[in-house]
Amino acid sequence: MEEPFKWKRKRAFGNDPIRKKKFFCGALPRADAEHLLEKNGQFLVRVSEPTVESASPFIISLRSQNGLFHVVILQTHKKKYHLGGPHFRTVNELVNHYVTKGLSVSKDLPLFITEGIKRVSWILHDEDIEPIEKMGEGHFGEVWKVELVTTSRRKNMTRAAVKVLKSEINNEMEKTEFFDECRKMRSLLHPNVVLFYGIVLDVEPLKLVMELCDTSLVAYVRDNKGKVKTEKKLRFCRHIACGMEYIASKQLIHRDLALRNCLLKEGVAKVADFGQAKQGRVYKMRKDTEEALPVMWIPPDTLETRTFSEKSDVWAYGITIWELFTDGRHPYDELYPKLSHDNFAEELMHIVARGWCRQATGWNHRKQCPHRYKRLCISVGRRNQKTDLRSHKYVLAWKQRVAQREKIGIAQCNNTIPAGSSRLINKLGWKQELQQYAQNLANQCSPKRLPNPQHGVAYYHSNRTAVDAIMFTRSLYQAFGMRYNYSAGKCINDDQDCISGIQMVWQQGGYMGCGRARCNKMDLAVCAYTHKAVYHMRPFLAVLLSNGTPYPPCSVCTSQMNICVDELCCRANGNSKT
Repeated sequence: MEEPFKWKRKRAFGNDPIRKKKFFCGALPRADAEHLLEKNGQFLVRVSEPTVESASPFIISLRSQNGLFHVVILQTHKKKYHLGGPHFRTVNELVNHYVTKGLSVSKDLPLFITEGIKRVSWILHDEDIEPIEKMGEGHFGEVWKVELVTTSRRKNMTRAAVKVLKSEINNEMEKTEFFDECRKMRSLLHPNVVLFYGIVLDVEPLKLVMELCDTSLVAYVRDNKGKVKTEKKLRFCRHIACGMEYIASKQLIHRDLALRNCLLKEGVAKVADFGQAKQGRVYKMRKDTEEALPVMWIPPDTLETRTFSEKSDVWAYGITIWELFTDGRHPYDELYPKLSHDNFAEELMHIVARGWCRQATGWNHRKQCPHRYKRLCISVGRRNQKTDLRSHKYVLAWKQRVAQREKIGIAQCNNTIPAGSSRLINKLGWKQELQQYAQNLANQCSPKRLPNPQHGVAYYHSNRTAVDAIMFTRSLYQAFGMRYNYSAGKCINDDQDCISGIQMVWQQGGYMGCGRARCNKMDLAVCAYTHKAVYHMRPFLAVLLSNGTPYPPCSVCTSQMNICVDELCCRANGNSKT
């Protein structure tokens, strides 16, 4: 194993106690800082490169009734901090002085700081991360496998991938691109898009923390050349399409879709790498822009006009699918040796525009292209270019075929959870997905009132360990791996706790409810997210009980009640402890 990376010993902002404060946001960019300040008097402390000799790297960003302001903290040659008034040994002392005394941080304007922001969940501490091993390296930085030690959002997700910005990179443009990538990933939440966990800003080097996947899709098909079945490849096609459809719905142009940038986790393909992504429906590159482009994945008209859009991503999707069905071959690999490398992009653009693709000899479509996929492409190609593929008969037939295999109803891009992928449920977005399950799964059960309804879940061996409610439910889901649903019905009265109108027996734990329900002769343990006590139409998870005890036993925790459950026990006779 490689020598552990030494990022944890580089304290770029010193040992000032301000680093431990929730309102200290490290190298957070100005634009993001302004977004976090919501009310008058609210402030945060961040750092930036000093512009004058008398300035320290520390800045107080605040909102007042006159707008948003950024006040640079000054520093003397004796390393004392001040704002034109008294001097302090630490920034923490300076901030405490102005907060407690109610003084303005500016001599010219009435700018008062009264309340520090609470650090948002995606701003992580460097102490939360322990490096495990280096996974790769690029121009801007390295990628490491790490362990998340303590994060309030993701207590059960211990492994993650971290993109580390190289310490020697001082170019502001490159740092801006790094923050842009973080900002774009932060706005995305979809099963087929790599999940953003957070960013470490309190020390250097800066780090982007994201979901850890098993491998890249290109490595998977190359390592298993000739062994990956067509149906599995089609499923990967669907996963990538769903992820890209979601990205487009966020008005984001990926600009670098390729098989190498699709990762695989537990059989699910996920779109990754947003380093070149641009916000908007159309992005026009300036002619004088020097930017390395993935030429072989870009359509000829885009190479000529330098205009990117959702349509250029669609072209890249086609090349990506070609890579997938050729087990990871390089696009235009037969052409590459024949072209001038000095003018490769221009020559390739003209050749592709003339239709070389249709004469390509590198891929035997009769053997390698699935007949259904070929019919779909030919049929769509004969229609108007604005055809809505989602309603195309071959697409619908394909979705239905895949859905039958996965036993989850008609698959839709925005709410699909493939079979056998319980861990696919996102930590924040799982509610909508489970609501779709509740509509799609077969429901043969009728509501029955249980005996002794005052009894619910038994909690044994309690201690003071708290965990997020969503992670609690997710743990149950993973441990039991079974899903049930109820048909719509009505409760006898309003006092009864309901899911989709079905009366339940509950042990309430903060925003988490767990209890028993009877479905014909089956006894079920059920867990549901009950945010704001909205009892109707809640997403929920249920597990079949065998002889009155859950199988297998699990170790899970509730939220807000500060209770850790060593065993979830919902006894059939209703005599469990509360």
